Amino acid sequence: MTHERLEQLSKDELIEIILRQEEIQEMLELRQARIEQLEARVAEVEAQIERLLTGPPRDCSNSSLPPAKSPKPNRDSLFTLHCASLMWPFGPAL
Repeated sequence: MTHERLEQLSKDELIEIILRQEEIQEMLELRQARIEQLEARVAEVEAQIERLLTGPPRDCSNSSLPPAKSPKPNRDSLFTLHCASLMWPFGPAL
């Protein structure tokens, strides 16, 4: 609104404009507070996601997954472990 237009308004009209501006300012402050709350929540969720992505893989020993759903070791590691267990009394255990 221009200076000239404001000069043409009555006292009551000017008061209404000021009151409306105060209402708008209060709404903006409430929205800003809500934005800050949501930003904090987003940061919490991002931290949870990061922990889940960088944590150990889930298997039957650290979650409610049944043993059949746990990742299986590859056959070479099983063979090595089996051979090491057979040799243990006679050599170093792995």
